[in-house]
Amino acid sequence: GYLFCYSCFFGFASEPIALKKLGIFFPQPLLPGHSLSVSKKGLVVKKVFSLLDLKKLIKKNSSFEELFSSFKESVFVRSKNLKKAAVLFSGGVDSSLVARLVSDNVSDVGLFCCGLDGSEDLVFADKVASKMGLSLFSKVVEKDEVPALAVKCLTSLGFFDEMQLGIALPEYGACELAKSKGFKVIFSGQGSYDLFAGYSFFKAHLKEKGFLGVEEEIWSNLLDILSKNLFRDDIISLRHSLELRV
Repeated sequence: GYLFCYSCFFGFASEPIALKKLGIFFPQPLLPGHSLSVSKKGLVVKKVFSLLDLKKLIKKNSSFEELFSSFKESVFVRSKNLKKAAVLFSGGVDSSLVARLVSDNVSDVGLFCCGLDGSEDLVFADKVASKMGLSLFSKVVEKDEVPALAVKCLTSLGFFDEMQLGIALPEYGACELAKSKGFKVIFSGQGSYDLFAGYSFFKAHLKEKGFLGVEEEIWSNLLDILSKNLFRDDIISLRHSLELRV
């Protein structure tokens, strides 16, 4: 959430753009793992949890079975009691795994993707969805529609970052389509490239600092996942009145 305080009132909103209507342009975010107490004395923000707390609980020896069990439990906890759910879908490993496990727990699942007309991504997503036996809804965007879609994304995000905008464009189109189909909850997977050292720059860390250097970089990326991924995805989904579950 986002907060702004005047001497006479406190303002809260799920996204910063809502507070702009009150003339508030720089609200402060309440970060994950933090609590906020409001009293006559003012505001008190307290840190109650960090990913580094989780690091202390990780076993030295683990296994694929434990990893997959934790992953299944994570999806189950977020999907139990749902009768209908959408999934942001690209046809890649991450979204396919999430889609499969969500469909194991939810009876009505819709996969949503967005891309340029004729793009390989849409073709691949369609092939994978067909093999999985799940319904795919695709939003096809013409090249001349991209500028208008970019403006919508920039208005929602409230900042300009070329890489973030490139990721946000198809997400925006997919969420727009999911909302039109009556979905209220949408699933997405984030962090696997960080968790499993999937980026090419990890090779440099391995060469320079060894496996300990790679581990340090993994945790550094996970600690930054809010600013890199979750903030963007949360804003885009909220713009379409969708509850994002990651």
